[in-house]
Amino acid sequence: MQARTSLSQELCDLLWARMVARYGHRWIAHYGDTPDGLAGAEWRDTLAGVDRDMLRKGFTADALRGEDWPPSSPKFRALCFGVPSFAEVERLVSPGRPATTPFARLVMGCIDGWEFQHADMDKARRMVQDAYALAREHILAGGDLPDEPVAFIPDMKPRKRELSERDIAAGAAELERLKVQFGIDGGEAQQ
Repeated sequence: MQARTSLSQELCDLLWARMVARYGHRWIAHYGDTPDGLAGAEWRDTLAGVDRDMLRKGFTADALRGEDWPPSSPKFRALCFGVPSFAEVERLVSPGRPATTPFARLVMGCIDGWEFQHADMDKARRMVQDAYALAREHILAGGDLPDEPVAFIPDMKPRKRELSERDIAAGAAELERLKVQFGIDGGEAQQ
């Protein structure tokens, strides 16, 4: 992981303008009308390493939250990095089901699969919460998401199949051969 540099003044000005436009007095009451003070410094430091595209991603994700109140700087950082909510990850992560998003795969990589498979609901939820916190911390520190899997291993449960007349005849012939081999006649086999 590389050293993070604070959010540039240009991007911080853009952030402030967008948030004032979106949240109005709620933003100004919390953080001020310009990013020049302590609040601006906090946001610049918290959003270290965020570029213009990530900031745009954060604005979009923030709008989709549907909240009337502005996010905190750590929450907005998570939005910029595309970290989904715990509720979304919990829906995607379940025992015996492949994780379908890169972040969900990262979460599953932090869980002991056997223990998860055999845990009761409460323990499994705590395991997902702990793994989510680790995965979120990893991403917000600049870590990478796992690569796309080459393929998923299919469910390996044996499938029942219909026996053909040929299969039944072959089975009966093999049974007769074994009876002869072991000297069993029809009456002794049923005792």
